[in-house]
Amino acid sequence: MLSHLIDLSLQNRFLVITLTLLMAVGGIVAAINLPIDAVPDMTNVQVTIMTDDDRSGAARGRSSQCVEVRHLGSHARLRRRD
Repeated sequence: MLSHLIDLSLQNRFLVITLTLLMAVGGIVAAINLPIDAVPDMTNVQVTIMTDDDRSGAARGRSSQCVEVRHLGSHARLRRRD
């Protein structure tokens, strides 16, 4: 079977070359028109904590880490991996 395919290809060289060139051109056209989104999103995830709690000045003058731990409790401590 393989020898038959080789013999057929040798007898029809023009057809083999033409089909190879058409496939190469088709591949180049497909590669040019391919939308590439290969850049991963490298932005840091940011969370904004809005504090409306003015009962005792809960967030006034405190660092962001202190506010995070106070308002999110133990969940913030478990999720932080600094």
